Amino acid sequence: MTNLIKDETYFPGPPTDSTWYCPRHGCYPRLKSNDRCVVCEREIRETARIAKLWDSLAKDLLRGAKKRWRADHFAFKTNDPFILTVKDVEEVIPADRKCPLLGIPLQIAGGLQPVFRRTNPPIWTWRLRRWGWDFSPALDKTIPQKGYVPGNIAVISTLANRIKNDAADPEILQRIADWFPAHNAAG
Repeated sequence: MTNLIKDETYFPGPPTDSTWYCPRHGCYPRLKSNDRCVVCEREIRETARIAKLWDSLAKDLLRGAKKRWRADHFAFKTNDPFILTVKDVEEVIPADRKCPLLGIPLQIAGGLQPVFRRTNPPIWTWRLRRWGWDFSPALDKTIPQKGYVPGNIAVISTLANRIKNDAADPEILQRIADWFPAHNAAG
């Protein structure tokens, strides 16, 4: 007779023996393959996933900028140049992974986002949110008229990018104005 239950966890002793429980998470049993509990394994996989996203950040930002530039270039008939490479974008990613404008830490994986699936019956599910939230990195043109050229780009948070576009508060505008000459002198 085949075993219908997946043999993913194992119990090396009687349930009263607490040594087979994860020491970090209490009551979670360990996996048979690597002797880690389910929660520890999820944490390790999530850390590896986020590290992989940070490694591909420059390429992803460049791809998104190229897509926006192409849409603007053909829709509005602009002649802004686009002469960026992945190396140019890698140079402007902050080493401390903080937004240079606001000082908030950049976060690449935004957690879970509720999604409404139009099925019969309709259901709510969750998916990972990567972009489009306040702490995610965004590639910004410091002077929009110059286009996407080396020395005219910065990686800031999406929140800072939105504030820069919509700000009306004089204190915030002054902080942004103070940042631009420092950024252009350094770049």
